[in-house]
Amino acid sequence: PGTLGGALHGNASTLDGDIGQRVQKAQLLTRTDEVVDYNGSQLQFSHHQSSLDELVILYAELKLEKAADPIALCKRMQKLWIVKRSLQPTLG
Repeated sequence: PGTLGGALHGNASTLDGDIGQRVQKAQLLTRTDEVVDYNGSQLQFSHHQSSLDELVILYAELKLEKAADPIALCKRMQKLWIVKRSLQPTLG
């Protein structure tokens, strides 16, 4: 996904978890032009799926971790990237 809405709709994930675990609130525009607010507990997320099937995700609030140590965070991200690359090699 190239957008936050796409990441939420498809419940983008890494080996470290998925974005659905982080959703606190979301606001959606329905097919009937109604704006609906949801708490994270009202939404359902599973492997590459979510209950966010309405027309447009207007807003989302995520709970993020605060990195106490930027160097440790960088190493963690590098490790996840290396593992991902080994499991999903590129073509060519």
